[in-house]
Amino acid sequence: MFQAIFNQARSQFFRLLEPHFGQFIQTHSWSTYTANAPQKIIEVDRDRAKALQVDIDDILSTLQTFLGSRYVN
Repeated sequence: MFQAIFNQARSQFFRLLEPHFGQFIQTHSWSTYTANAPQKIIEVDRDRAKALQVDIDDILSTLQTFLGSRYVN
């Protein structure tokens, strides 16, 4: 249900902007957000990371690299 509401709100937002910005909105406005994309929650076991002497920043940086670099233009 949230997906449908969000998609409707996004479409309405761009329709409201179009009279003011015209072709610019149509050619320069886009979003990588897709309401239908699967979403995951990742929890880092900080106690285990500490026991294994793995820095939390290294874990988060690695996750950012793997998950954040999925978008390709």
